[in-house]
Amino acid sequence: MEIVSPQILTDYVYTGLPVTDKLMILIWCLANREAYRVLSRRFGMNQGTVHYVVMKTLKVIYNMADRFIVWPREERYLELSENFQIVDSLGSFFNDRNHFCLSLNSIFCLGAIDATEFEIRQPLNQLPSYTSRKCKTTIKLQIVSTHDLEIIDAAVGFPGSIGDARVLRLSPLSRALGAKLVRSNYHILGDTAYPLRQHLLVPFRNNHELEDHEMAFNRALKRDRQVVERAFGLLKMKWRRVKFLDYFRMRYAHRTLLVCCCFHNFGLRHDNWLDDAPDVELDDEEDPDYEFDEERETEEGQQKRQFIAEQFIV
Repeated sequence: MEIVSPQILTDYVYTGLPVTDKLMILIWCLANREAYRVLSRRFGMNQGTVHYVVMKTLKVIYNMADRFIVWPREERYLELSENFQIVDSLGSFFNDRNHFCLSLNSIFCLGAIDATEFEIRQPLNQLPSYTSRKCKTTIKLQIVSTHDLEIIDAAVGFPGSIGDARVLRLSPLSRALGAKLVRSNYHILGDTAYPLRQHLLVPFRNNHELEDHEMAFNRALKRDRQVVERAFGLLKMKWRRVKFLDYFRMRYAHRTLLVCCCFHNFGLRHDNWLDDAPDVELDDEEDPDYEFDEERETEEGQQKRQFIAEQFIV
């Protein structure tokens, strides 16, 4: 309340409601799929007023998203990385061989990245661009999630027809990731749809007979990467409005998704939503969004992945 109250009070023309009521109306609207005529009866006001309150409050929190979705400070990197299982899997190896400090720094992981689709009303323009391979009109949301399911980066608004690798390439994170992690060996995890980079590790592609240690590496990475799938599952479970974004103007769909990410983080920090997150099954299939690119794998990324995979040799 302390964060958003001043902005809501200054940005509003309509001041007939307390700030708490405006927030509660927005939260109820996002957490349910009720029509505005139902919301108007529920809150005892006409449809136009409910729509006005929802859209204005949505805009205020959207403009303050960087207060809720924050890349962690460097002091938190170690704390965040200790929760990933790949560190536990290799800890005994490093202790036995007296390579703990050097090697463990090379496998520290901050989180996992992925993008998923959200169905929207068919746009009047550029319909093919927003039509996904499932023949639905969608937009994509890309997030980076920590082990505690906190969203530390989010980018929204990409047409559903483009692959995850291109979403990353078009997002601000593509340019900022190296700068954020330039002075460290930390990285994030992705699936096979993403390119291999020094600060973005992906599984070995199964286009040849993989060695045992490469398959062990893939299993460990996929086990850790499921945190981002659980984050998406929790987001969709708590905020049912995102199941179908029924807006004529695309910017309202973008705002809705990003504000739901803000409320997602707030709920995790203050209401212990972590226990509500659904479990996901590990999937060994290749990602259908894979885009062939000869420059997908950098030399630094290959060396780092190979080094980590070789620690699984028994």
